[in-house]
Amino acid sequence: MTDTVLSLLFVCHVLQLKFLVDGMLGRLCRWLRCLGIDAEFVGKHPGVLELAQMASDAARQGRVFLTRDARLAARRDCWGAFLLNSDDPEEQLAEVSAHFNIT
Repeated sequence: MTDTVLSLLFVCHVLQLKFLVDGMLGRLCRWLRCLGIDAEFVGKHPGVLELAQMASDAARQGRVFLTRDARLAARRDCWGAFLLNSDDPEEQLAEVSAHFNIT
């Protein structure tokens, strides 16, 4: 395992980070789950309004919404979202790690 993966795993367990993962990030969700991190996958294809509501509900439950959809992440009714830029799951893990100041 890389240092980034080990750091992410440690911090997620200590801080009890939980994620709601957008449908376009399936491989990232699998990586997170394999590491023992609480990651809920949005597998069905909800509409934008329903997905924004799910993200807001997730934030109230202490989950961070991970997405690659910039328009969705920018919506005012979709708070608690973290926008990922990369298509590569390993780079996505690194983005999540960097955002949460995991060294």
